[in-house]
Amino acid sequence: MMEPGRRSRTKTQRHCCFWETAVLFSMVVALYHAPVAAGVEIHVPDDFALIQGAVDAASQGDTIIVKDGTYSENVEFKGKAVTVRSENGPRHCIVYGRDHSRPVFSFVNNEGHSSTLEGLTLTGGSSPRGGGIYCRLASPTIRNCIIAENNALRQEGDDSGGGGIYLDQSGAIVEDCLIRENTAGGGGHGGGVYLRNSFAVIRSCRIIGNLAVAAAALPGSGRGGGIYTSSYAAASQPTIENCLIAENMASGDEIDDPGRGGGMYCRHSSPTISKCTIIGNLAVGAPGSQGRGGGIGCRSGSSPTIVNSVIANNLAIGWLQPDSGSYTPGHGGGLYCREDSSPTVVNCTIAYNANALVTTAGQDGAGICLRDHATALVTNAILWGNDPVQISSDGAQPAVSFSNVQGGYPGNGNISADPQFLGGEDYHLSADSPCIDVATPTGAPAHDIDGESRPWAAAYDMGADEFMQIFADVAPEDWADKYLRSLFYSGITKGCDAARYCPGEPVTRAQMAVFIVRAMDGEDFASSSDPYFSDVTSSSWAFGYIQRLRELEITTGYPDGRYGPEDLVTREQMASFLIRAIEGNDPTCSPHPYFSDVPAGHWAFAYIQRLKELGVTTGCTTTDYCPADLVSRDQMAAFLARAFLDIP
Repeated sequence: MMEPGRRSRTKTQRHCCFWETAVLFSMVVALYHAPVAAGVEIHVPDDFALIQGAVDAASQGDTIIVKDGTYSENVEFKGKAVTVRSENGPRHCIVYGRDHSRPVFSFVNNEGHSSTLEGLTLTGGSSPRGGGIYCRLASPTIRNCIIAENNALRQEGDDSGGGGIYLDQSGAIVEDCLIRENTAGGGGHGGGVYLRNSFAVIRSCRIIGNLAVAAAALPGSGRGGGIYTSSYAAASQPTIENCLIAENMASGDEIDDPGRGGGMYCRHSSPTISKCTIIGNLAVGAPGSQGRGGGIGCRSGSSPTIVNSVIANNLAIGWLQPDSGSYTPGHGGGLYCREDSSPTVVNCTIAYNANALVTTAGQDGAGICLRDHATALVTNAILWGNDPVQISSDGAQPAVSFSNVQGGYPGNGNISADPQFLGGEDYHLSADSPCIDVATPTGAPAHDIDGESRPWAAAYDMGADEFMQIFADVAPEDWADKYLRSLFYSGITKGCDAARYCPGEPVTRAQMAVFIVRAMDGEDFASSSDPYFSDVTSSSWAFGYIQRLRELEITTGYPDGRYGPEDLVTREQMASFLIRAIEGNDPTCSPHPYFSDVPAGHWAFAYIQRLKELGVTTGCTTTDYCPADLVSRDQMAAFLARAFLDIP
């Protein structure tokens, strides 16, 4: 069925459009590696008050360095192979869209990869196509930028969207960017990113909290809360690699036009999705309609290749039919495909997605749902915990092999056994997983979601993770292995050196600061450069972490103004650090002691009580906590994993 507002084209017209686009693609590709001589540095605002003034004056190969501050303007690169970069990173250099009908940055004059935008925050942009960045027939490099709180409002009959970025016939490279809280409104598509007829690369980006939503004044379906890919002439074949696509939403407002593809939506396109985590996204129907594809949706002959990726905890929500009183289920909480689409799914983990309703669940597949002649090829995958069922199809069954499917599924090498994930929202395998060494090497990728080589042992593993020994001094069967493993993959620890964890060594207060700040803020945090403690100077290896710990009000140090970075941490101090980090400085707890050696008058009583109530500790014995004992690094791993990552 033809979409409203779109005119039909003859076969000849479509072929002409195809060849025209192919020629234009060739022109863009020719620009990729065009040699550019080294230029001069231009400084903003020293040499020019605004970035646009510097771009206008720049010659090919020049570098425009933008000092810290907020700049109100809309910038066009004007075909120049120049670099615009901040002096101190995107959190310190903000460009706010002055003209609210234009993107913050535009690339529309055949720019190639040598046209580079690096280290800026782009916000406040508003345009029918690309609130933050608009590229057409251009392929710039966008690196280490924050693209946040921009808008693209669809105009009636207009192919618009891309609240954060719109790429049209583009081979752009977008890497190491945070794309968050952008909106494609009025039924626009691609809250975070819209890729139209493009072969761009989106690499190592975080695409979080973006919206593709309907509006009362202009009804329609929001598609692709995080990313939307489409093709109306030449095939759109972008690469989405090593990205986090989380907490995005697509919603509709009509019975026949629900929200589709909470995390990502593909139409007439064949993207490659590799090493991505697609988690906590939402596709929402209007009253009487069905949200489709909480994690990924695809239609109209799309053939995405999804490899080494986790699709988990996504929702497709259905609603009450207003006339009949019956309930319509959501479809494909994890992956939804229709109209001759044919995804290839290799070494993926599809877990705990759901077709949620106001009151009850339907029976379509919440892991994978195939409709209207769609099919799928699934190999070396894990489908587990999806509610209500793992896989459904209204036609021929998909080809599933060497996969762990809860409840079983026909196919060579398939099993049905608890995959033994680490726990919480960590879908790495534990040492006891039945998915280890039972997959097929045929078609298996050379590396897993973390970039680790496959196979690690005798054979390949099912799912996105290839189980391997993380630290040379911690065997997989060690009691603390799963905790160390979860901390390592979450970036909370890197070990005591390049190969070891040193599990039996005591924890210092400096190490404690590092553990907690990484657990709360990762590595992306800022702290004061003025030392808070007399014994922690700016040259200290843990200076930034200890400063941040003080700013989070987790520590005030010793009364004499010291922090004591090399002092060893006791179990009572550890309880104080952890509970302050989780709940603040005034925890409430049972007045009745859980441990015989921690009476109600003990200075750390409330912290230790809460640690027990939260399931972080059971004590050093059945009756005691041993508050004055030192904490070893393996014990600390268990405490941290239970407290911050919900690892049981």
